[in-house]
Amino acid sequence: EFTQALEEAGADWITIHARTREQGHDGRADWQLVSEIAKRRRIPVVANGDIQTASDALTVLRDFGAGGVMIARAATVRPWILWQVAEDLYGDRPGELAPAGRAGEKAPRTREEESREFFRACLALIDELETHFGDRQDDALKKFSFFAATGARWFMFGHAFWAVTKKAKSTGHLRELIEDYRDRFDHPLKERVN
Repeated sequence: EFTQALEEAGADWITIHARTREQGHDGRADWQLVSEIAKRRRIPVVANGDIQTASDALTVLRDFGAGGVMIARAATVRPWILWQVAEDLYGDRPGELAPAGRAGEKAPRTREEESREFFRACLALIDELETHFGDRQDDALKKFSFFAATGARWFMFGHAFWAVTKKAKSTGHLRELIEDYRDRFDHPLKERVN
């Protein structure tokens, strides 16, 4: 078996993406596969694929015996998922688990709180893009477009958000468009995208 060969060759851990190529990003990951491999290996088996919520991460760790989880697309749009997982695993430790500058706060949990956090992340990303790209506005807007397209999938009618961001002529204009969009509409995030 391939995972046995990896272990015998000295791998420290193995990551299993629990969806098939044919599934792509559709359907549910087969976390039972992770469990079966983890039972046969002495090294940690890290689960990847379809981990969209903190609850998913805990389920894979506790119920399927994964030695860790790897969160991809969900962490791109909802980076606070890592904060949620830390709180769920390590309990209530105010100030210790919150991201820098957020001491004493708890991770967003409701769909509405997550929506507010998404828009906060959008504005923080614009700040980072301005710092990184400087006057290269087109490059900054292209990078933001990926984030917006991925993030739009998490909103009901998210295509409208993506379309608004595509109108931006500069990062300053983008910031104004996002603040206006955020303030005019109610946008609870979906729990899952598929």
